[in-house]
Amino acid sequence: MSANPIRGPGWPPTRWRVVATVSALGLVAAALAALAAGAAASAADDQEAARIAELLQLGPGQTVADIGAGDGEWAVQLARAVNPDGKVYATEIKKDLVEKIRQAADRAGLENVSAILSGQRDAGLPTDCCDALLVRKVYHHFTDPAAMNHQLIKALKPGGLIAIIDYTSYLGKRVQGVPKNRSNHGLATEILTREIADAGFEVENIIQPWMDDSKVYCVIARRPLQLAP
Repeated sequence: MSANPIRGPGWPPTRWRVVATVSALGLVAAALAALAAGAAASAADDQEAARIAELLQLGPGQTVADIGAGDGEWAVQLARAVNPDGKVYATEIKKDLVEKIRQAADRAGLENVSAILSGQRDAGLPTDCCDALLVRKVYHHFTDPAAMNHQLIKALKPGGLIAIIDYTSYLGKRVQGVPKNRSNHGLATEILTREIADAGFEVENIIQPWMDDSKVYCVIARRPLQLAP
């Protein structure tokens, strides 16, 4: 058996060094691309959050709720918009997500976020508690939109605003358990506006496309000063 070569200053062989260098450069490029993509996504989120705050007329001291708040990302954005004296309710139907919302608020150093475990028919919000509501890409999951809309309008103060951001009806797979007029993962603007109008909301603005995405729209509606009996 031949002896191993002496691994002197020139080791490893040049070809190996080139391969290792190319691989390292590839990893660096991939990491930089990931960082750039993350920064772009963060900037887009900040831009959308600022637009939502503008449309909902949010300011310090107000109370707002994020319906179906997921992991708390947008609840944190809303909390910053109404800080330091405002309040955010963040609702979710899963206990693990409620805990994630609390953790997100803790990481952001925010003390004005209250995570609430809600149901399919009731967001769990107090009556007349909120100046504004955000329902971002969640409405198409409502299995009983009439009941939920009735609760949401009661949670708003008279004259309060709601922003509902959702997908059009041709995107993705239909959510299980939702009304039959949802053919896909989302719903047509006309269906959404009719449903919230039936609950007593007054539709003020429809923005489509939303944030340059032709598959997404935003509906702004208001609770009237007096609700019909």
